[in-house]
Formats: sequence, C-alpha cells, structure tokens
Amino acid sequence: MTIEIFDIKATVNSKNKALLNWKKHNFIFEKNSQILIEKILEIEKKFNRILLITSDCEETYTKLKTLEYKTITLLTQYTELHKHINDCNKIQKTPVKKRNKFDLIISNLCLHRIDDIITYGTELKSLLTKNGFFICSFFGGKTLIELRDSLIRTDQKSFSGIYQRVIPYIDMIDACNLFNSLGFKEIVSDKNTFKIKYKKFFTLLEDINGIGENCNLQSRYKGLMTKKYIEKLESEYKKKFSDRRKNFEATCDIIFLSMWND
Repeated sequence: MTIEIFDIKATVNSKNKALLNWKKHNFIFEKNSQILIEKILEIEKKFNRILLITSDCEETYTKLKTLEYKTITLLTQYTELHKHINDCNKIQKTPVKKRNKFDLIISNLCLHRIDDIITYGTELKSLLTKNGFFICSFFGGKTLIELRDSLIRTDQKSFSGIYQRVIPYIDMIDACNLFNSLGFKEIVSDKNTFKIKYKKFFTLLEDINGIGENCNLQSRYKGLMTKKYIEKLESEYKKKFSDRRKNFEATCDIIFLSMWND
C-alpha cells in the first residue's frame, strides 16, 4: 500500500491557480526548459514519438516543438495550466495500450511531488521503446534550504513544536540508485544550482506560490500565516541568509537525470 505523502488535489489547485500570474514568477521554469532542451539536443538523435509530463506551463513544450518529431503527447493533470496547449495529443491518464510506445519520455519538474517513485518509474519504463531515452528534472535537496531553516526557527519561537512547511526534496544519489534498480542503463546525473537574491522577503513567498510550488504535504500545517508570523519569519531569515546589501538569498537546486531503456 502506497503512503500518500502529497495532497494531489492541493497540488493541482495550486498549479492551476498559478496560471493567473504565471509569467510574473516563471523565471526558474524558463531557465530549466532551456537547459532541458539543450541536454536532449546533445543526444544527436531524432525522436519520433515524445511523451511530455511537465509541471511548467508552456516553456518546455514550446522549446520541444523546435525538434524534429512525429507526435508529442502531453500527459497532464493540470487542465487549467495547460489549457492553451491544443496542438498536440493531450491526455490525463497514463496510456496503457501496447501501441502507445515512446522513444523519448520527459518528466519535467514532477519527480519531487510523486508518492511512489518506483511505480512511477516502472510505468514510464513500460512506455518506452527498446533503447528509448528518458530524461527527468526535479528540484533537489538544497532547494529552499534557507526558507526551511528559517521556518523551523520561527516555529520553535512561536509554538511548542515545529511544522513541516517545505516538502522533502529528493537527493540526486538516491534518485540515481532508484532508477538503476528499475533496470535503466547509462544513467547520467547533473545539477544546476541557482542562487537567487530578493530585495523583499515577501517577493520570495510570492514566487513560490506564483508557480504553484507551495507545500502540498498531507501533513502540512493548514492554517494561514499571520502577518505577525511572517514578520518573525522575515527577521529570522535576515539573520542568517541576507548579504551585505540586505538582499535575501535563496537556493534552487535542479537535478537532471538521463538514461536509456534496456
């Protein structure tokens, strides 16, 4: 029995809601999509049937269309976020028919919100052609490490305990070992770390919500952050994670894994 770590309904609602002001906050997704497409181009192989699973809006799909291909299938649960993408085969459930085989599968910034990664990886592997290529990206272990630390210290000073307010991100080595155990071959891992500076603390919180990457754990604290709590949080953050110019510093780790089906 799979333990439900993430609240899928909350995730979908957050992503769909983020569409309202997406382009104001999507700079990380823009950078990621460019890196992702460059890694695919490095393969120097034409992929005919492509399956895209993504938590961005149109960034990756738009760049993917510059490749040579026959079909692109978009597997999405974010109906609002992807409603403007109409020129491809769009589905909401994993295709299970034997004829639905793909020679390239992309899982873009999704893995860090999957309850059962083994089942997820197994299903995707079954959809790959022999010698098909799989590439995924996800937010890694040090993502928002400053915010996580500041939230813990703020909770300790405000309550009798602490709440898990940031999701547990996946370690690159653990992910490599997992996909290796599923039978994928020639796994290559890479990491891009972005150090982002904010003049205003609240802008950081707006960016997280603005791309639908807020905490969606089943066990999350469901109360609203009060103005007083946010003021305390900002103060704690500033103590450890601000530079000489009083900019707030935030880390974003994006891990890329690429591999072949046997």
